[in-house]
Amino acid sequence: MACASLLSLPDELTGEIIDAIPSPSDILSLALTCRSLEQLLIPSVLNYRHITLGVTKSLPLWLDLARSPGLARNVRHLEVDYATFFGEPEEPESETYAAFCRALRGMSGLLKFGCNYTDGTVTSMGLGGVLEAIRISCPHLNNLGLAVKLEDAVEDDWDAELPKFRNIETFYYYLELFPTVDYPSFGNVLRFLFNNPSLVSIQLHFHDGPQPLEDSIVSLHFPNLEMFTLTHVTFTSPAFCSFLRLNNSLVSLHLYSCSCLSPGTPMLDSLRVGDLPNLRNCWVDSDNSWMYVCEAKPPLLRSLGRVRAHHFSHQGKRAFEAIRAVSGSLELLRGSLGLQRRGYKEAVIAAFPSLEVVCSAQY
Repeated sequence: MACASLLSLPDELTGEIIDAIPSPSDILSLALTCRSLEQLLIPSVLNYRHITLGVTKSLPLWLDLARSPGLARNVRHLEVDYATFFGEPEEPESETYAAFCRALRGMSGLLKFGCNYTDGTVTSMGLGGVLEAIRISCPHLNNLGLAVKLEDAVEDDWDAELPKFRNIETFYYYLELFPTVDYPSFGNVLRFLFNNPSLVSIQLHFHDGPQPLEDSIVSLHFPNLEMFTLTHVTFTSPAFCSFLRLNNSLVSLHLYSCSCLSPGTPMLDSLRVGDLPNLRNCWVDSDNSWMYVCEAKPPLLRSLGRVRAHHFSHQGKRAFEAIRAVSGSLELLRGSLGLQRRGYKEAVIAAFPSLEVVCSAQY
């Protein structure tokens, strides 16, 4: 009866209802209710909901989607690996690139786009054209991921489209450079952040750094920010701690190979008690910054990473006091405490019996 009722609706209304179903498993369940819906939904909808590509011959797919807007609008998640997907990097004028951009312009229902642009210069890969097509044609996009490798210096503003995006909730950005290439300006990424206060998750990774983060971050406010990750970034402690204070909805903080712009100054020494009221997971692998996090007494902290043995050998009393400050909520401690056979792991367990301590060289 439900099947008959749905199919009795006008085609446009039926299409809108189906468009509102994001999960492929839910679409499959609906398709299996009757033969008519099976023919309607498989494969034209189900097979195009999530597209992840790692094959070398992609032109037929892009041509099909470019010629069939009804198919293209069914795509919700699109993840492409440029190097394996296109084979050798394509010039923007190539048939594959042109078909790819035409297909993107039909993906009006796209929610998530991720790409790995490696083994070529950004100019030859035409990333700007791809971002422009997505920005203009995909109004519901809320998840954007870019992994880019630069082999040569880029003179044009290849990421100029980034600040024009709006309403993004999840942003992943990875930039890798050859040793002879200088980092481009961080300005467009920073403007993108300012223009998307809707962000819930931010990951900024620079393969080789450090990349300076401007003090203007103190004005960045994301009311619903939950996850913030940085790799190879430098900043001033007052500015970054002000950013954390302003964005106190933060649940997970991960800092990899980051440092303070002022030599010898701890990254997080400007934190104050009460600055991190919602923090649950923290992974900070530089100096002894985890102690400053604990001393800010985040009341919900559950997991703490990158605690090193030398922190206890050099600042034993302070290290134990830092853990004690969050012992009411802390459940998991990850670090290299048990690798030097000095009994630090055992001492921590003895002092905090309910705490799980996991030791590994990678921590």
